[in-house]
Amino acid sequence: MGYSNPCPSKTALELMTPAERAKWVAGDDPAANAAPDMGNDVEDAAAAAQAKGNDVLAGENQPPPAKKKKASTLMNFSAIIAVSSSATLACTLTTPASSSSPQATAILIHGWRSSQNASIIQVLKNRLLRSDFAVLTYDARGCGASTGEQTYGGFSDEVKDLKRVVAHVETKLAKDAGVPPIKLLFGHSRGGNVALLYASRVGGIPAVVSAAARAQLNEGIRERLGDDGVAAIARGETLELPAGRNATTRVTPNDVAERLRINMNDELEMVCDTAFLLVAAHDDAVVPSDDAQRLKAMIPPRLSSDVVVVPGACHRFRDCESEVAEHVVAFVCSQFDLRDKIEGRSRDDAAPSVLGEWRKASMSK
Repeated sequence: MGYSNPCPSKTALELMTPAERAKWVAGDDPAANAAPDMGNDVEDAAAAAQAKGNDVLAGENQPPPAKKKKASTLMNFSAIIAVSSSATLACTLTTPASSSSPQATAILIHGWRSSQNASIIQVLKNRLLRSDFAVLTYDARGCGASTGEQTYGGFSDEVKDLKRVVAHVETKLAKDAGVPPIKLLFGHSRGGNVALLYASRVGGIPAVVSAAARAQLNEGIRERLGDDGVAAIARGETLELPAGRNATTRVTPNDVAERLRINMNDELEMVCDTAFLLVAAHDDAVVPSDDAQRLKAMIPPRLSSDVVVVPGACHRFRDCESEVAEHVVAFVCSQFDLRDKIEGRSRDDAAPSVLGEWRKASMSK
């Protein structure tokens, strides 16, 4: 299944004229049908998307894409959501065009310094679409086509950002575009911890899946910063660490302090209305695979929680994305009988949605 209307890279946005940006926000960008890179390298994905867009803009008589019909099975709509005075999130809502009313909505969150074009996010989105879900993906602040800065300790900011995204879906999109209720929240790596913290601090989404999330955020700091970096932070210094090709990220003492203040055990004890699936990568060299079991032990026994360990998988689940997707779909569908019903109603009784209305929305204040 093809993917259309990806968010352009941050560089592409900066190069756009105001008129071109307005066209992209409205869904009229002629490069909107360019397929995003399915890899995990954010810069390669952005460059590929931008190069593809430039090819389309180069002439009006180019032949149509080879898989045009396959891409038409999806409906993609993009918008920018303002989450603070200094940050906006580039979001993409995708729905199966063959369905007049998707049975539920899922929100997917990528990991540290990645984007919504990450392979694990795109493969899971594809699988959920085949199961008749509407899927919303977005670039976290400072990533992909979003603005602002993603900080090493900014988990609380990202939970607040997610709260704004959820509110946009539940109010504007539910009212104007007939988007069904949010049933699933999925997060990978850092996004997995954001999803867990959202379940604790906000709640209201009945199924949460975290993949390769840390059991405690005070762990892995030395591995990330190194002994010299930890010593520098202790002296009150700010670090500049590599963050992908030709990029760096700042780490301040306050960033580290924010991570140390978050106790996942205390957070998860507060959850009252969520079922959890904790996915671990057996060969994860970043987050120990037994962190999933540790997180499960923190979840109150009254709540449903399961652990799945994917054999042979690395932290990014490269080449194992489809297996993760199958586990996620089986979990959420079994929780709510979503194969046949929506909130106890027959699928045939569900009101049709008019998702094309989201093209008219450019900014949520």
